[in-house]
Amino acid sequence: FYIMQDLITIGDAQPDESDFLLFDEQSIAKSPMVLFDEARLNDFRTLYYAIPTENTKEEGIHAQKVAKHFEERGIAFHENGISLVEVYFHDEEGYLFVGHVGVLMATDSGYIFIEKIAFQEPYQAVQFEGRAQLRDYLMTKYDVAWGQETARPFIVENGRLMQ
Repeated sequence: FYIMQDLITIGDAQPDESDFLLFDEQSIAKSPMVLFDEARLNDFRTLYYAIPTENTKEEGIHAQKVAKHFEERGIAFHENGISLVEVYFHDEEGYLFVGHVGVLMATDSGYIFIEKIAFQEPYQAVQFEGRAQLRDYLMTKYDVAWGQETARPFIVENGRLMQ
């Protein structure tokens, strides 16, 4: 969010009253530097808000829930070759939540994906030839549960299901 905050517009910031962002908020509060003010913190909460969903494994239904959330909150991305990529997970309580996020930038030779594996770790940049290679990389890292009752993780780019 820190990298993308000036490239995202959030029209209707809402507080997140769930526990999904607890660790993120603790890390933000304990950061040695001020990352953003209260208004931007509310934007952060709105963007990463846990989204209620149905008990289905249908990726398309979950992607529609994410798109609807973005639309209702007025979340828009400035299209300029830089994208927010989010890996969504489906929990047993009936919510979709962002489990990983990164920034994707187009280059002359493909894409650079900038991600932060943990709050206390440095950013890392990984180069990919195309979005399919990025998708494979993320799914290999995060689609690691088998036989679960919930849907597999899915990837959203700027609010839309990544193909």
